Amino acid sequence: MAEEHARWKQYEYSANSNLVLTAERRSRDHEPSGEAESLANRKLHRMGDRVHRSKPQALVEKRDKIEKKRKERSEKDLARKKAKAGGTVLAAVSEPGSYRPKTETTRLAYEQMLHFLSSFLGEQPADILRGAADEVLAVLKDDSLQGPNKKKACESLLNSMTDERFSELFQIGSRITDFYLDDEGAAGEAMDENLGVSVVFDEDEEEEDDDVDELRDEDDDEDDGIGDEEIKKTVIGLRDDDDDMPEENQKDDYIDPLSLDAYWLQRQMKEKCGIDDDNDAVKMAKEVLSIMQEADEREIENRLVILLDYDKFDFIKMLLANRHTVVFCTLLGQAQDEAEKEAIREKMQASAEGKALLHALNFAHKTEGERKREMEMRLRKEIRGLREREADQNGEMVTERIMSEGDSMLQSRNILDLESLAFTQGGHLMANKRCELPPGSQRISHKGYEEVLVPAVRNMDEDAVLKKIAELPAWAQPAFAGVDSLNRIQSKVCETALYSPENMLVCAPTGAGKTNVALLTMLHEIGLHLNTDGTFKLDEFKIVYLAPMKALVAEIVLNFQNRLEAFGIKVK
Repeated sequence: MAEEHARWKQYEYSANSNLVLTAERRSRDHEPSGEAESLANRKLHRMGDRVHRSKPQALVEKRDKIEKKRKERSEKDLARKKAKAGGTVLAAVSEPGSYRPKTETTRLAYEQMLHFLSSFLGEQPADILRGAADEVLAVLKDDSLQGPNKKKACESLLNSMTDERFSELFQIGSRITDFYLDDEGAAGEAMDENLGVSVVFDEDEEEEDDDVDELRDEDDDEDDGIGDEEIKKTVIGLRDDDDDMPEENQKDDYIDPLSLDAYWLQRQMKEKCGIDDDNDAVKMAKEVLSIMQEADEREIENRLVILLDYDKFDFIKMLLANRHTVVFCTLLGQAQDEAEKEAIREKMQASAEGKALLHALNFAHKTEGERKREMEMRLRKEIRGLREREADQNGEMVTERIMSEGDSMLQSRNILDLESLAFTQGGHLMANKRCELPPGSQRISHKGYEEVLVPAVRNMDEDAVLKKIAELPAWAQPAFAGVDSLNRIQSKVCETALYSPENMLVCAPTGAGKTNVALLTMLHEIGLHLNTDGTFKLDEFKIVYLAPMKALVAEIVLNFQNRLEAFGIKVK
């Protein structure tokens, strides 16, 4: 015993704490010993001498791949031009400067022009037709040429054509509004949001480039008293001292007025400021709205920084950039009746920013018919301008024919505005004009919301007769082991599901027992193949059950497998 105690005592901490032990292994060459060493005769380096910069390998490989494809494409274009030296302009058509439609309307018109040119040039490659289309468009868009001269220039490119054919070609060209003769015009070209969306032809180079720049145009609506630039500045919420703000920052801070409602500020308080309690979020939103209604913007900025803290500077910057939009849209959303909304609209009319915002909101809420009428007026105005430019002594007959065909085209055109059909409010959209509540319901109006009290649903008829499992055929009762009776819905449809081959459509809420109704229909099919001795002809039928969703397949298979096990049926 004493020897064992002495053996264990040698492993105590007090016996080993001051020992310096050598590892039982061979040391590495030049391994530090832990002792102080001199730095004499050693080559020392300054901190940071070995630092180097590198780029992500994936980004470098992608850039090299794009440059390689561009180089190969330029070499192919150069070889094609050399091979076709001395040819016409129609031969060099795959150059980067070729025309590409920017809207859905111009794309359709461009395809129609290519089809029109193919009737003159015959079956030609696509690049030849595109080059011919560029030349024809350049002639049609040249303001220095008059009607007869344009017709002669087109005939020199194609073949001789009648006035009717030239009228058709001229009409197609007038629908292509994004073709420019010089690079300056092409740099400022933009997509008309009212006409369609940008269209890009498939090319390898464009598939590699992920960044797409969007250019916004300036609509010149001569009928509106407020300029579109003023509307744009007001809706975006630009301040007078922020005119030199980069365009990227303006887009990042922009808030769509249609996305603002009475509770937008409350949601932002929860999302941006991390306020979890609803009452605190409502209180903070009221304070922010009250501060933003002041006149001095510097004072607003200082008070918001004090209220929301410095780490919310980006959120404060967005609020300041859209101050009028947030204030007026929130007040309109919180208005309880039409009289209060009208008072807010009158207040908006008193300032230039509010007037421009009100104009933008009214335009966004216009019906499809109103937008269609405005579009037709705009197209008629363009055709009238075309007639004034082209009306001369020799080309007046051709232009009048173009006008008559343009008017008939406007009458048959059906413009579908997709933006007006979008649900901008998302899940908060109330599409019903009226809401019919059950008898006994109450409506209580509060500030910013409406409370509806709906009475509890009355109990169903207690006298309803439930189908007992014992009343079912003896061979079908094992499928409902442990169940005394069917529920109300199952008892209602039992006669049809179990005893007749009629089709059924059962609509009931979740948990109403629709799966057991399906089981009753299965028992009907099983009963058709019942032998006299109580066995079943399992090889003469097959039952297919479609689960409502993939996640329920395993559960339903297990359920049916337990129910149909007594019949010897395998469920897969």
